[in-house]
Amino acid sequence: MCIDDDRNVGATVQAILAEEGYDVWCLLEITDDAMHRAIDELEPDCILLDSASATSYHQSWDAASWIRQRARSVPVIMFSAHSEASREAQANLTDRSREAGFAAVVPKPFTLDELIAAVATAVGRSRPFDHLARADARRDASLAHSTSA
Repeated sequence: MCIDDDRNVGATVQAILAEEGYDVWCLLEITDDAMHRAIDELEPDCILLDSASATSYHQSWDAASWIRQRARSVPVIMFSAHSEASREAQANLTDRSREAGFAAVVPKPFTLDELIAAVATAVGRSRPFDHLARADARRDASLAHSTSA
């Protein structure tokens, strides 16, 4: 899954990764509600996460932390033009960088090799999605609990 509000970037990522054999879904709306719904519905194997702000990575740190703490954690790749945020995530020395636990960092602009390598690494860390009926029941119960809380 590519979460990026730039339609051109999303289309480019989708084309590149589709050529490599990945199914890619792009989310152009970077809000907590939209991300939560899409991730819970699609259960991707990894997420490329841009920021909603043109000036900082801001809320995406929290989004990455939330994704990591889900019952089925999904590896998140920081995908950002914010060089300070990218350096912070790569150094992994701050509380928020450790809480986000990025599987990789792909700074923009990016090379094809950087993108493909990061996605391969993240997907390799992904726990397979359990499609069994009992897993669906657990997910339904968990979603019902989270919406009532």
